Amino acid sequence: APDYLAIAFDKSRHTFRTEKYAEYKGTRKAVPPELKQQMPLLEEFARVAGIRFIEMDGWEADDIIGTMATEAAQKGTDAYVVTGDRDALQLVRPNLSVLFTKHGTSDIVCYDRDVFFDEYGLESFYSSRALFNAARLTEESDKALAISIYEQLVGEFGDYGSEYAKLAQSR
Repeated sequence: APDYLAIAFDKSRHTFRTEKYAEYKGTRKAVPPELKQQMPLLEEFARVAGIRFIEMDGWEADDIIGTMATEAAQKGTDAYVVTGDRDALQLVRPNLSVLFTKHGTSDIVCYDRDVFFDEYGLESFYSSRALFNAARLTEESDKALAISIYEQLVGEFGDYGSEYAKLAQSR
């Protein structure tokens, strides 16, 4: 059983990111009413079960989860993030694994550094996901080009930790 457990949700669509870029997640669909109606029940369940239910003004659930899990991992605590959002794979590092729910709870992959490397051949997925998210690429040809550019950067400068710094120094 875990020593600590929390559930995080977005409190609203207004975050520190929307203050900087009004169109952030502008194409995202609204939360379905039937799901929205269930949130108070989930919050009550969490309270009764002793699970911390966290939502903060101006913060997305992903930011809350990522911050808490990263801080725990940095302190030497094994942390696990359970999610169906591939963006969370950027969190994988020593002491921090992502339990990725591919199809509900019937197909879960536990991504630690070794599993991540075996599947993607990279030490980190952070840069490639950041590239996709920043550009909000929708065309397959654009995605293929982005992957190609990223692979060239990694091939020339190493994984994400320093390729941008080295690229800036080489220009």
